[in-house]
Amino acid sequence: MRAVVQDLLPVTEFHEFHPDPNIDFQLNRFLVSGLEQQFADIGAKIKDFDDWKSLFLAAATAHEESGTLGPASRLYRAAEFFMSPDDPDRRRAADKFIGLFCSLNDSEDSGRIKIPYGTGHLHRLRLRSSARLCPDAQAKGPTPSLGKRIGKAGPLHCAVPHAEPTK
Repeated sequence: MRAVVQDLLPVTEFHEFHPDPNIDFQLNRFLVSGLEQQFADIGAKIKDFDDWKSLFLAAATAHEESGTLGPASRLYRAAEFFMSPDDPDRRRAADKFIGLFCSLNDSEDSGRIKIPYGTGHLHRLRLRSSARLCPDAQAKGPTPSLGKRIGKAGPLHCAVPHAEPTK
């Protein structure tokens, strides 16, 4: 089970990157495993949300240019977080995040789906866990009726190590 959790949530420590609890929490929330020192450096320079934006955009751009696209995508997402809705850079950062993320996760098991909404569309990401499927999905529901409803929705992923997929 620990391996499954580690795969989904690789960062398990809380670091002190900033004296403001909100900024510190968000730095920890967006932390990219292996970039702890870079986040500490960014955190030491943040005085306001404009600093957050410019420092994360610069870090994302540097990672993208050096070819480390996984961290770049997550840094663009972090940069976007405190941007106001009318900030012209917000859409660019969001598009960079989505584009890089999808280019790195483009396979049969994952992908980007567009859902019509109003005059545009919403993005839905289909992701698959590396965990095996539950052998008896219906038994895993907290109540028999919920288990039946979940079971009808299709196979479920669970944290049962080495379980064989349902047939």
